[in-house]
Amino acid sequence: MPRIALAAVLVSLLAPGLVRAESIEFEVVPKVFAGGKEKPTLTLHTVEDANDVVVKLKREDGKTVQFRTGPIAGGTFKKFPLDVPAGREYRFSGSIERRYGKAIESLDVSFVAEVVVPAKISVDKDKVDLAAHKLVLTSSRRTSKVEVEVKGDQGEDLGQSSVAFDAAAPGTPLTVQWKQGEGNVMRISLRVWDTDNFYEGIELFPWHIYIPHEEVNFATGSFSIEKGEESKLDSSLGEVQEAVEKYGKFAEIKLFIAGHTDTVGPTDSNRSLSLNRARSISEWFRRHGLRVPILYEGFGEDALKVATADETEEVRNRRAEYIVAIEPPVVSQVRAASWKQLR
Repeated sequence: MPRIALAAVLVSLLAPGLVRAESIEFEVVPKVFAGGKEKPTLTLHTVEDANDVVVKLKREDGKTVQFRTGPIAGGTFKKFPLDVPAGREYRFSGSIERRYGKAIESLDVSFVAEVVVPAKISVDKDKVDLAAHKLVLTSSRRTSKVEVEVKGDQGEDLGQSSVAFDAAAPGTPLTVQWKQGEGNVMRISLRVWDTDNFYEGIELFPWHIYIPHEEVNFATGSFSIEKGEESKLDSSLGEVQEAVEKYGKFAEIKLFIAGHTDTVGPTDSNRSLSLNRARSISEWFRRHGLRVPILYEGFGEDALKVATADETEEVRNRRAEYIVAIEPPVVSQVRAASWKQLR
């Protein structure tokens, strides 16, 4: 994702009796983005000829650096890179000397240089409220604004917004609300700008659809799909393929299979059984031609459709969910999913 750096700051050396403003100028690009080839730089512009221009700098941690131009003509630009580790900010202090003949003109200089590391952006997916058009995020850098662009599941533009923040401190939960038109949200693109005018981009895909289907009946304690049950999966396969064809042009579609049980039996055994049944369904879809990524997970009795007491038979809780999505959906509030991708 591209980032925009700060403009250089042009400074003339103004020191009566030492260096005239017309003699030499310098500019500093004090901040650059980590990961690129650029470094913070000091660029000299010699307006008049000089036998030599010497730049002597000391970094605040004690490291010293010296640059020399040698004989240099007026109108020349000379760039000097500054060594700053990624994620660090250092003040440089020192002098610039212009030597012409026997004369030496000098001026003290001081500036701060930094190599900015990418901001770490975190979005609380539990607080992405599509109905209210808002979400909550945090950034590891001070935030000046967040830009939002929303796309629908037909690729259409649903809305754009920009939310300003007053140099919000790193880690502050920031509520971002946007305006949008009618439509089903597929993608939310965010640009989180910091106070140095860099941004980090992040995309969210909160879109998903549940595939309606008839439940596959398994024998007690089994995860083998019997022949008589396969017609149910044939019908579901058609529904999944239709969704992939319709929406796959806008993003990489995945199929998530979530297995569930009722509360009869040990909790760990139910999780294992539901996982194996979800895997069996996933393997059936793959064998019958579904080529999108398939992920599966077993939730056992952690996400009951109908609340019951322990050791209660309930057919509505013995089920599987077929979810077409781009990012992993939230299925259970009890336990975070650990989706397994079918190989």
